Amino acid sequence: LKLKSILQKMGYSVLLTRNRDKFMNLKQRTDYVYNRKGSIFVSIHANAAPKKKTKGVKYEGIEVFYLGLANTNRVRNKRAVYRGRKVYTKSAYKKMVSPWKFSQSKRLAKSVRQNILSHVSRKYKIYDKGIKRQDFWVLLATKIPSILVETGYLTNKDEVEKLKNSHYQTRMMEGVARGINQYYGLY
Repeated sequence: LKLKSILQKMGYSVLLTRNRDKFMNLKQRTDYVYNRKGSIFVSIHANAAPKKKTKGVKYEGIEVFYLGLANTNRVRNKRAVYRGRKVYTKSAYKKMVSPWKFSQSKRLAKSVRQNILSHVSRKYKIYDKGIKRQDFWVLLATKIPSILVETGYLTNKDEVEKLKNSHYQTRMMEGVARGINQYYGLY
C-alpha cells in the first residue's frame, strides 16, 4: 500500500492484486495481471527460513528475483503448469518466456535493487543478497517484465524490527519506486 501511494504521487497508475490481507492463490494473482494492461509486475514479499536450515547460515537481506527457467517444474511441453495442470495457450506461453521479457525483467530487477540499496542504506544497515533468477509462478505467468522483491527475513529478529518500522518500510518502498522510475528513464 505504501508503494502504491508513492507511485501514485509520482503520477503512475497502480493496480494491486490485493489491498488487504486476504488470501489469493498464485494463479488468481497472475490471471488478474494477465488480463490487465499493466506494463510491469512487481511482487513485494518478506522472506522466511525454516528453523532447521538457519544454523550457521545468515538469513537476512534483500533479494530481487526475475524469471529463470533452468530446472523448472512450472513448464511442460512449452505450456505453463499450475498445480499439475497445463494453463494458458502455447502462444501466451511464448510471450511469457520471450527474450524481451527476460531482458526487461533483468533490467527492472537491477534498477530496483540498486535504488533500494542506495536509498535505504542512507539510514539503515542493509544486507544485499543480489539479483537471482527463479521460476516463481508470479514471474512466469505474466507477459510483462516481472520481478519479486524480498524485503527481508521474518525469521531474523533484527530484520523483523526493521520490517515493522514504518519509516523503514517507507524508505524501502521509496527505493522500489525510484527503481521503477529509473527503469522508465525518469530518474
